Amino acid sequence: QFNPNYLFLHKNFGGKHFICLQGSSRSGKTYSIFDFIISLFAKYPNAGIEVEVVRDSLQVLKGTVVKDFIERLTELELYNIELHNMSNRRITIMGNHFDYNSYDTPIKARGRKRHILWLNEPNEMNFETVKQLLIRTTTKVLVDFNPSEPDGVEHWLYDDILQRSNAAKLITTYKDNPFLSASQVEE
Repeated sequence: QFNPNYLFLHKNFGGKHFICLQGSSRSGKTYSIFDFIISLFAKYPNAGIEVEVVRDSLQVLKGTVVKDFIERLTELELYNIELHNMSNRRITIMGNHFDYNSYDTPIKARGRKRHILWLNEPNEMNFETVKQLLIRTTTKVLVDFNPSEPDGVEHWLYDDILQRSNAAKLITTYKDNPFLSASQVEE
């Protein structure tokens, strides 16, 4: 059984530059990206692939995505604390790299490049910062977010990224996540 977000990532990774997952909490967006990245690292071991997940707040990023990713890696017996450089915010997995950083201004986003950029909740970031990150991304951009803008409010994410011809978009809800328990669905 697969989450539709995971299948969507695999289906569109070869053909689209932007792969956008929009959906409610518990729809499985983040865990699908974890599993997709792990499958990519397994397919290309020791390739030096650099994936960077970014958000506007490092504290929030560490408390959500990084914490959950470490738990997922541990479940799969892939986490090695000796390969987690906390100072540089880098986890090495199968000879590839998973970096996590926050960028709250465009100036901080300059300079560093990566193969795959993962924008986590980019609707909380400003577009000038995201533009600097996009310029320095060589292969793909993964986007996952919970819609939070009130109806009628314009946002660069909807007006720019989601409108691009090289963007694939999927909207899911918790009902699409086959891994939720009955109590989680009820809640």
